[in-house]
Amino acid sequence: MTIKRIIPACFFACTLLLPRPVQCQERDYQSWYELGLDHRFSNGLNLSGEIGQRFRNKFIQYDRTLVTISAGYDLNDYLEVGVGFRALVRSNKEFELRTGYRVHADAVVSPGWSRTNVSLRNRLQYGFDEWIDLQDAGANNMSYRTRLRVDHHFFGSRVSPDIYLESYYAITGRSDRKFYRIRYSAGLGYKIDFRSDLSFRYILEQEINVSNPDRIHILVLGFSYRL
Repeated sequence: MTIKRIIPACFFACTLLLPRPVQCQERDYQSWYELGLDHRFSNGLNLSGEIGQRFRNKFIQYDRTLVTISAGYDLNDYLEVGVGFRALVRSNKEFELRTGYRVHADAVVSPGWSRTNVSLRNRLQYGFDEWIDLQDAGANNMSYRTRLRVDHHFFGSRVSPDIYLESYYAITGRSDRKFYRIRYSAGLGYKIDFRSDLSFRYILEQEINVSNPDRIHILVLGFSYRL
């Protein structure tokens, strides 16, 4: 089976097998703002950085600030691998600021079609509240995230729409429920010029396998610049 047949088959399987959302008890509306820089080298190496600011409680309450640094490498025309680190400052329900950190490793499969592209990202993510302490490592959370994304580039247009579906699976830290979150998203990208892009996205984030799940509606505004 070729790679062009594997990706659509994975998409169909994910839509059938992923847990369905249940009726929600808690709702929130959030806004995210992202500013990114990246540079792709001729040897297939890609370096990127991003600063993010998030607000919750109907867009008005400070939630967190994030700084993410990532590196990726194209192994071939269909497979990219990467690693990343994120540091964040977040506000809890008592409005106290707390720090947190996260590392991740990615493997992205994509056939690289000319206008319509389908990609499957597999991410192993490890989050912790303090710098790694081996004695407390069991209290931290490790998750496996699977994201299936489809985007399309219209010929002669600056606009490119995309959709994605992402699931979260707990490897550690959530013994009661393994699949614990799912995201649905639709977005639009606008190419300002050769180096600059503007993006707008809507995300529906849904807790699953819990009696009183949260449902979050998220609006994301992003700007990226290629060096």
